[in-house]
Order: sequence, then C-alpha cells, then structure tokens
Amino acid sequence: MRSQLARQRNRTILQCEPLEDRRLLTITVDTLADGIGVPGTSLREALVAASSGETINFSVTGTIHLTNLSQLAVNKSVHIVGPGAGQLTINALDPTPGVINGDGRRVFAVDDGNAIAMSNVRIANLRITGADSDLAGGAIYSREHLVIEGCEIAGNGTTSTAGGGGIYGTGGALVQGTLTIRDSTLANNSVIVGADTSGGGAVRVLDTDLTLQRTTIRDNFASRIGGGVSASGGVLGAIQVTFTDSTVHSNIAQYNGGGAYLSNSIAVVSNSTFSGNEADASGGGLEIVNGSTSIRHSTITANRIDNQGHGGGVSYGGSGSLLLNHSIVSGNYDSGGCGPVGCTYFPGDVSILGAVSIGYSLYFEIDGGPFTDQGGNIIDSPGLDALADNGGPTWTHQPEPSSPAINAGSPSAVPGVFNVPHYDQRGMPFARVSDGRIDFGAVEVQPITPDGDFNNDGLYDCVDIDALVGAIAAATNAPNFDLTQDGLVNLADRDAWLAEAGANNLGAGRAYRLGDASLDGVVDGSDFGIWNANKFTATVRWCRGDFSADGVVDGSDFGIWNANKFTSSDAHAGISASGDPRNLKQSTTDTDDTPKSGPIILATPAMPLGSSPIPLRREARQLPVMDRIIAEFAGGGDRSTKVVGRSGSNSVLPLHFPPRLPGLALRQGTRTP
Repeated sequence: MRSQLARQRNRTILQCEPLEDRRLLTITVDTLADGIGVPGTSLREALVAASSGETINFSVTGTIHLTNLSQLAVNKSVHIVGPGAGQLTINALDPTPGVINGDGRRVFAVDDGNAIAMSNVRIANLRITGADSDLAGGAIYSREHLVIEGCEIAGNGTTSTAGGGGIYGTGGALVQGTLTIRDSTLANNSVIVGADTSGGGAVRVLDTDLTLQRTTIRDNFASRIGGGVSASGGVLGAIQVTFTDSTVHSNIAQYNGGGAYLSNSIAVVSNSTFSGNEADASGGGLEIVNGSTSIRHSTITANRIDNQGHGGGVSYGGSGSLLLNHSIVSGNYDSGGCGPVGCTYFPGDVSILGAVSIGYSLYFEIDGGPFTDQGGNIIDSPGLDALADNGGPTWTHQPEPSSPAINAGSPSAVPGVFNVPHYDQRGMPFARVSDGRIDFGAVEVQPITPDGDFNNDGLYDCVDIDALVGAIAAATNAPNFDLTQDGLVNLADRDAWLAEAGANNLGAGRAYRLGDASLDGVVDGSDFGIWNANKFTATVRWCRGDFSADGVVDGSDFGIWNANKFTSSDAHAGISASGDPRNLKQSTTDTDDTPKSGPIILATPAMPLGSSPIPLRREARQLPVMDRIIAEFAGGGDRSTKVVGRSGSNSVLPLHFPPRLPGLALRQGTRTP
C-alpha cells in the first residue's frame, strides 16, 4: 500500500492550457481623413493600434492630407502596404506648398527608440509627396531596417544640413541601419541649405547600408553634394552601397556628385545607368571618395561639370580602389568655366587620383592616372541613342547599330559566372549575353526578331507584304525581313508572312493562300483580275500579282494563282509549298476521283518553247473550276480567253496582252486518262 501511494505521489499530472493567439493581424485603413477619433480607421490610428509584425492595408484610394499634427510615427516592425502609387497618395502638411523653406512636416518617422536592436519596416505601393521639413529626411526619416517598394517619393524637401530631401537613413549607436529601395521612383526632391550640407537630394544615408534595385532617381537637387544620392560610412565604418538595374539621371549638385556621392563605402554599380547628371566641381555622374567601388555592366554618359572641375563622368580619389569592367564611361564632359555667353565643355569621362583598374570598357578621356589596363578596352565615343524607354522598369541608352560597344566584351563571359548577370538592366527577357558575345554597358543589343508588321503600324497588310516581296527580289537578306531567322530573305519568309498575317487577320491557324492578292482569305476571280490588270509589268508588289517575288508579274504568277484558285484560308490549312508551281507534281484527279483534263502547261520567256514544261497540280476543291484556258498569242493586242467550266457553262474573259512579247505561250496540255 505504501509503495502504491509513492507511485501515485511521483506520477506527473498533465494539464492543457489555452495558448495565446499569436496570429499576425491586418488592420485596414478605410478613411482618407487624418487624425485620432475620426470616423472609420485612419492611418494614424492604425499605426498606433498595430502590433509588431502586423500589416496595415487600405480599402480607400485618393489622397490622405496630413493635418497640423506631428509626423506619422512608425515605432515597431510593421508593413504599410498601399493599393498602388498611382492610387493612393499621402500628402504632407506644408503651409507654403511649392517652396522648400522648412515650414512643413515630414510624412514618416521610422524609429522605435532602441539604438541597439532594429525594427523591420516596409512601406509599399504609395505615393509620398508634399513634405517640407527642417529636419533630416524631408519625407521619411529612418533609424531602422527600412524597405521602400513600389513607391513614388516625389516633390519633397528639407532645409536641414543633415540632408535627405526624400529619405534620410541612419544607424543606431552600435548597429548600422539598412535602407532598401526597389521598384520605385524618387523624383523632384531637394535639399536647400545655404551652408555646408550632407546633401542627397533624393536619398541621404549615414552608417546605413543602401540598396537600390530597379529604381529611378531623377530630377533631384542638392545645394552641396549628392544631387541624387549621398551615402557615407561614419563612426561604424564603411557601409555597403549597391545600385542594381537602376537609373540615376538628370540630378544636380552644386558641388560634388551630381548623380551620387559615395564616401567610405564598399560600392557595387551593376547593370545601371548614370546619365544627364550635373555638378559644379567634380563627379558629374558619380563622385567616389575613400572607398572601394566596382562598376560593372553599366553606362555612365552625358554627365557634365558646369564650372571649372573634373570628372564629368566619374571622379575617384583617396584610399581604396575603383574597377571599371564591361562598362561605358564615355560621352561625359568637363568644363573650362562659364562666362556671360555660356560654358565651355570638353571631353572628361574619368578623373583619377588613386588605384584604378579598367578592363573591357569603353571610355574616351581619362584625366590623371596612371591606371591598370586589364585589356579589352576601347577608346571611342559611346555611340548611344538618347535616354529612353527601351523596355524594362527603368530608362536606358540603347547602343546604335554602329556602336563600338556591341560584341566588344570578353569572349569568355557566361551569364551567372564571375559577376556576369543573366539579363541586362531591363531584366527578362533581355539576355545579358546575346549574339554570341557580351556588349559593354547596361544594355545588351538583342537579336532582331522580325515581325511581319514591318512598318509597325499595327496592321498586317499590303504595305508589309509588298515590302517583303521587294526585299526578296532585291536579294539583300535584310535581317528585319528574315522571318524564318535562317540568314536568308526568300520565299520561305513570304510563306511565313502569309501564315503570321493570316493568323492575325483571319484567326488562329488560318494562313493566307498563295495567289490571294487582295488578302481577303480566298483565292478567286478578284485575284485573277489583279493579276490580269498588272500582267507583264515590272513590279515587286504582291498585291499587284507578283506572287513569285521575282519583280515581274508574268506567267509564273498566273501559275501560282491557278494552282490555288478557289481555295480559302481554312483553319489549320497552313502554307504549303505545294501551292507553288515549282514544287508541284501532276495530278489529274479531283476529290470525286473522276478523271479530268490534263495539267495546264505554262511556258515563259525564262523557259523557251520546246523545253520541258512545268506541270501544275490540280488542287482538291469543291467549287467549279476552269478546266481549260485556251490562249495563243505571239504579238500584242487584245484577246478573249474562253473559259470552259466544269458545269459546261462557258464565259469569255478579256485579256490584254502587251505588244511584241516574244516567246510566251499558254497552251492546253494533253489529257491523261
């Protein structure tokens, strides 16, 4: 008994208790009003109510106008996800809109108050505008790990010497922060300060790693440094800076780094474009001081210095290193100074005062040096089209057909190996290595994939097929007409066009038939009439009867029409070489297996009388057909051709023959049993 009680006393008693609910919740903002206690749930209220890790979304579109309250405080890990930058705007309070004088408010202050541990905040799919602050970060201040995604941050500014007209990011006392911006646009933001400033018209980071992906930084201004971006490592050491698949263009700094100013950083610029940026002193496109920077597969062009300075494209100096690889740094300009009648410019691509290596790159003018030449470099003008939308999320410079950058890269470059991207700046489907060898710069010229709409008017019509017929007759093998991509422009491309245009105009699987001059989907009397009206004339136009694309409307074209007469572009019929008399075999039986008259025999000047004629196969058909065409002529004048139908009815068609056309006869072939 005593041992049994001991066993019971030592037995573990298990009990079930309810666990706390740890599901991540979503708070929906359903009003455009700003404030606490307003009808519905405001964004300000949602930020107060949200727990760490929760998501705030929106059921409204339009504009949230912030009132005369403080900035929106984000003091925990939270996701703020709008419906789209084009659908929802957050507009900051500014008593004097349109003027950056520091009398307004920020939009977001991202700071949990903990200088050691970092919160994770994401702001997505919003337009943020109207901020005019006298604090660091005109629109957004962050001391955390912040992700900006799918946003437009435009028309903001600050008068703070800390800078950051659009965004300011900094780290904690012991931990660096991070700022990641992807798939976004930062435009028309400003830092307006009379004294020295840390700059960064769009973005300023200090002790914060910066990553830009598929992002555009344009038309921003800084009154000192970093018209677009200013990034510096501070007491916590060098920061990481990455530009990938991004474009920095048309930014202005009144001192250094028109596009970007990088200091004490380890930076990588890959598949990116710096274009049209301006600075007064140095680094029109990019200023690099005391850091290690790699510029790969990028284009830096059309940047300039507007006062007496150097490094219109890139200015590099101090400790560290600079590498240019498979990049274009050409077409940039330094200035000899500006006077009453304007500025004097001269080529100035790279200014060097430090360790620089250049390989497989295109440049025109380098100031300073020396540098390590890794081979494969070209000294030349860039040969680029203007900055434009060439596909992808950001604007780029497309190389001209004669650009020396095309196919100039390393022959051993392989996508995904040794820092070679899989795609160029535009992303899929623009392959990074195309036509067998990689190009210099951010854009890889892609193989021409011809489309049957040669004039790009959205139509597949006579203009297009006539142009193709002309190209076939000219035998120039122009790539834009090579629809079959076999290096030749010939009748195979004609047939490919008939299939492509038929599918587009008539429906999937329906191809225009050979001989369909009117492109109406049926080879009939109207097409014969077109041939008849243009016969024996020199023309290279399908829609005038030159079906064989040889530059003459003659008997061979009639033969093509005759072989396909009274057939239609039925679905899945396709284009068959059997419709071309050069590939036909004699057939004397229709679908009803009743013996018919023999083949029509055609003799042309290219095939003298007496030579072996070309038999034309009779097509399977259901409509009445011409059994015989009897025409004999040797001189000019008008003739009448008697057409004998299957039904026995006869009709007379007028034929107008040119005078003195020797050696042409059309005669009835022998009947075969």
